[in-house]
Amino acid sequence: MEFQTRRLLLREIEQSDLMAIHSYASDLDNVIHMTWGPNTMDETKAFIENCIRQAHEENRRNFDFAIVLKETKELIGAIGLYVNPDCTEAMIGWVLRKTHWNQGFVSEAALEVLGFGFETLRLHRIVAKCDVVNIGSWRVMEKCGMRLEGRHIKNRKSRMDSEPWVDEVFYALLEEEWFFKKMGGF
Repeated sequence: MEFQTRRLLLREIEQSDLMAIHSYASDLDNVIHMTWGPNTMDETKAFIENCIRQAHEENRRNFDFAIVLKETKELIGAIGLYVNPDCTEAMIGWVLRKTHWNQGFVSEAALEVLGFGFETLRLHRIVAKCDVVNIGSWRVMEKCGMRLEGRHIKNRKSRMDSEPWVDEVFYALLEEEWFFKKMGGF
């Protein structure tokens, strides 16, 4: 399974992606806002093996895609869609190598994956969350038409020395909102 956008190829994660994924997954500065990492090599290997196994499941519910620059073929991150057991809702999440932040790559990838979720999987709702200081991620959510649904106060352990706990914000988009916003061009 793969998708193409103007600048990106979103494709299944492969064993050969190990070093490219580990280069950002093992860097604390790159995963500072994540609930995982920095990864050891064994953790990155396990992630890739899990992605490959899930890609072959009969009733697949987890979709992880490598984000690859079409022009250079460089793997710069990953984006995933994780469908709940009743197949009506999913969570979207992403990670991008810090050298490629603030260039619109995640928004471009997220719009494609949201379209897959609503138009192919026929999901009712897709949600996303991040810590409140991760301005780049919540701006991606807003750019993709997601709306803020709530804020949980100090519920995520922080890795920053200045604050041990941070707030987490929750965004969502309904299927009918997706089609309405798509018609309007976001």
